[in-house]
Amino acid sequence: MLPDDFKRFNAVMNGMAKIYERELDAVVLDVYWLSLSDWTLTDFESAVRHLMRTCRFMPRPIDFSQLAKAGKPSAAEAWIEVLDHARHDSPNFMNGHVNGLSELANRALRAIGGLHTVAMSDISKTTFLEKRFAEVYDQMGESDEIRDSVPGIAFDRGTLSGPTSIRNLLGGRNGATDES
Repeated sequence: MLPDDFKRFNAVMNGMAKIYERELDAVVLDVYWLSLSDWTLTDFESAVRHLMRTCRFMPRPIDFSQLAKAGKPSAAEAWIEVLDHARHDSPNFMNGHVNGLSELANRALRAIGGLHTVAMSDISKTTFLEKRFAEVYDQMGESDEIRDSVPGIAFDRGTLSGPTSIRNLLGGRNGATDES
């Protein structure tokens, strides 16, 4: 949301608090604003509409976060797309990136061996690959969400491009140098 949206945000939050027979002081309202400020005003109002119909108690910021997660493709939905590509994109196995899959799905697919691994797997092994894909997809998705929310702690995926020695990773920190 933009700073100009705070007045409307304040009105909606206080209206919701009245419905739930709660009082919002300035500190609590500021905490809600901080945790929800990356939402658009339209999405925030849609979320409030939904939460007002489904929550018995005053929604907390985590309720909004869970709602946002529900709007993203699940690992199972991404896996269906992977299987579809494995069935129909056999000439393009080896390119590493599967057009039509999200960046997250492509990274998870690479982590389990790539489209070639899925397409060439024995049917009895497909359920294992699906389970592993779902685990990796969910882990990477959670990490991405945290990195996007708190960019100061973000890991630069571009720094690792293959096998790298610990010395190179440390880059001279903690006493490790190229001469040691």
